[in-house]
Amino acid sequence: MKSVLVSPRHLAEKFTSPRQPPTAEMIFGNLVDCLLFNPDEYEKRYAINPEFNRRSIEGKAAEAEWMKQNEGRVFIENDDKLLADKLVLRLKSHKEASELINSTTSTQDRKTFTDAETGLPIVSVRDGYAEVDRRPIIWDLKTARDASNDGFMRDAGQLGYPLQKHIYCMAEIMTRGVFPEFRFVVVEKTPPYAINVFRPDSRFDEYGKMMYRKSLDRIKFCYENDCFDLDYLFMAPAAYNMLSVSPWLLKNID
Repeated sequence: MKSVLVSPRHLAEKFTSPRQPPTAEMIFGNLVDCLLFNPDEYEKRYAINPEFNRRSIEGKAAEAEWMKQNEGRVFIENDDKLLADKLVLRLKSHKEASELINSTTSTQDRKTFTDAETGLPIVSVRDGYAEVDRRPIIWDLKTARDASNDGFMRDAGQLGYPLQKHIYCMAEIMTRGVFPEFRFVVVEKTPPYAINVFRPDSRFDEYGKMMYRKSLDRIKFCYENDCFDLDYLFMAPAAYNMLSVSPWLLKNID
């Protein structure tokens, strides 16, 4: 949904290009999720890369045999496992984060609903659902380089987290009739592994709602008009876009 806000062609590329392997950051984030929410699944999902002497025939054969025995698992480095364990320990010992963790009643729930205005199906897989003092709270765990107020606010906007938050809450409203609160729990990946907890404000919510509506309306329009091949001129009023200069450049002239 985020990609169509760039252009229809970007969305089409997402669907038609070969599936890309997960990035190192995605693998690490999923590892932390697994250790926090489903630790019993760790042995089934992951395997730590041992060291092999790839210069020798025996070493290559041992590596091939190890990979065969661990087929289907995600291969990780021992340093990543140690770091993930540290972050999970920090989260469980953090007062506000642990309150959400200990109050969580379900994790990784998949919910599907239909957008009323476009008829498009929406799929949501949230991290955690908690009940604190009888208040339903959906919360999402993020690992980040910077969990400070300014740092995460910047990253949240760039990575489309307002859209993610809106979809998670809409899924709860549409499937269960429950209007939940929302929290982002953010833990830094470097010492001292600082943690921050955020509750989105009304401006964050409104921006997410705008992203949701605009992306679905664009997708429906492209389906109906067969124009997923259009790129940056998709919404241009003429055969070009206007080019100006950034405000900070004008300040330099003054």
